[in-house]
Amino acid sequence: MLGKLIKYEFKATARRMLPLIIAVLVLSLLSSFSVMRLDSTDDYGVVQIFFILIVVAFIIGIIALSVMSVVVFIDRFYKNLLGAEGYLMFTLPVSVDALVWAKLIVSFIWFVLATLVIIAAMLILGLVTSSLTITGEDIRTFMVEVKLLFAKVGTGNIIGYGVEFIVLMFVSSIAACLHFYLAMAIGQAFANHKMLWSVVFFFALSFALSMLFAAAASVGDILGIFDALSNLAKTPLQAVHLMAIFSIVCSAVVSVILYFPTTALLKKKLNLA
Repeated sequence: MLGKLIKYEFKATARRMLPLIIAVLVLSLLSSFSVMRLDSTDDYGVVQIFFILIVVAFIIGIIALSVMSVVVFIDRFYKNLLGAEGYLMFTLPVSVDALVWAKLIVSFIWFVLATLVIIAAMLILGLVTSSLTITGEDIRTFMVEVKLLFAKVGTGNIIGYGVEFIVLMFVSSIAACLHFYLAMAIGQAFANHKMLWSVVFFFALSFALSMLFAAAASVGDILGIFDALSNLAKTPLQAVHLMAIFSIVCSAVVSVILYFPTTALLKKKLNLA
């Protein structure tokens, strides 16, 4: 059933995300052409103003895509589970956990896609405007550099870094989403001014988590945990692994702290009125 929920969530969010993604990619191509035309013309007339507006639109598009990837997951959770749609969603033969996880997974995938699209758009702009010509020699040189990197760092380390980075992105995304979700779940429990209370509790949770990690850092320092971790890293490569694993654990702890109160409120304190 989780798969069906994810499919439904994708359809609902794609209506807003896909047009924006396509627009950013198209604007990257138009901006590339505009930049080249601006470099090759001395005409400071209406045409040049038009090209400048295209480049500005491209920048605005990138910002909009970044913002929308956050706005969509907030809006979907609030309207779909805490708004009028919640009357339907909570009558489905699925658990609250499945409803929440479907939104968390889809939000993470859109975060990744938005990031990849922005990187691709910037690469398109850079490659086209620089008139870069890639030759066979360039490719061979690149492959040699890659082989040297693998030999120096080690295939195992590179694979490990890749896996750690993906896991860190996932748990960080989960923690960020749950931060908003818990604030909204608390806010909806009030009879009036639900959104206002959600905003208040968002900042209250931010403060509480900051205090919690400050206290944990103090305890860790007193117990010598950080010194012990530093001693485990014999090389800089190992230090990077430890930092990544430590970050994953911290994000996972935050996710657990936020997840259970969120689902508990949705199960027992739901107020859709």
